[in-house]
Amino acid sequence: MQVRPPKFSESRFKNILGVFGLLSATALVIYILASLGLNYKSASSQLIERIWEQDIANLSGLHKLPPTWSEIRVVEKTNATGDSAAETWARDTSSPIEINPKGDYKLEVLFISQHDGEHERVVIQHHMIHIPSGNSVWELGRTYQLN
Repeated sequence: MQVRPPKFSESRFKNILGVFGLLSATALVIYILASLGLNYKSASSQLIERIWEQDIANLSGLHKLPPTWSEIRVVEKTNATGDSAAETWARDTSSPIEINPKGDYKLEVLFISQHDGEHERVVIQHHMIHIPSGNSVWELGRTYQLN
């Protein structure tokens, strides 16, 4: 007695292929939307990121940063309480500070928004703390014009 495999009809194959294609397309759309949502930065956050990075590079070139700058282990970004623009900037702006995992310093960075009619600014306060002692060792406030 010879056993034959069941017939696999062409229409059934097309249905399975169609369902697979639909599922693949749905997964791709979900992945793209999730990626865009996770990587979205407001125009002002992108501008702050560029200005802040240029300013830190300029300060470094002018030797205006403390000698312990290369020993920053942690950067903590916060915002002024109740300041929604600053909250967005603190969340969305990448720090231009290079991290040293063996460093002994923490840099606290505070974002504050300022508005006066048509002008928008961001104030970024840098506060460096020696981690083992908890002592404040350096502070710098910078104000950047956004428009």
